[in-house]
Amino acid sequence: RPRASTGRLVRLTRILAAMTLLAGVVAGSWEGYRRLVRMPYFRVAEVYVEGNLQVATEEVVDSLDLPPDTSLLEVDLPSLSRRVLQNPWIKEASVRRRLPLALTIQVVERVPEAVFIADRRYLLSADGVILTELESDDLPTLPTLRAATPRRVRPGDRVLSSEMAQGLAVWRQF
Repeated sequence: RPRASTGRLVRLTRILAAMTLLAGVVAGSWEGYRRLVRMPYFRVAEVYVEGNLQVATEEVVDSLDLPPDTSLLEVDLPSLSRRVLQNPWIKEASVRRRLPLALTIQVVERVPEAVFIADRRYLLSADGVILTELESDDLPTLPTLRAATPRRVRPGDRVLSSEMAQGLAVWRQF
């Protein structure tokens, strides 16, 4: 009887030792991976912006809100794209890695199509997004659309109704 329990104890000890060894290998591998991707060699050193005319390159880069020691291998590219899209002038954005040390942001900007008058005067894009408030001395040569009732809007709001879309389509034909 003592031999049977000793055999079980030996097997149990071996299993526990193997599991401990496996856990150590996994933990060591994970820590090695973390140290590898955080090496200074993989830090984002440059950010290129392509396709911007209205929005300054610095403004697009600042919208990423990247800490100075960000690793190129750890960045969440879809999250960065969403941050860039918060600017109402930017219609589409994609962020790509450019190995070994850079990110490239490709943007497609909205184009002003009309002046929209609500509580103030605003530039309006073709897809109905308020781009910016116009100063009183700005007089662009664009068609003017008025809200049916004065209302508060702000840059980034989407205000285009089907009637406004039809009006802009007619204007484009001229």
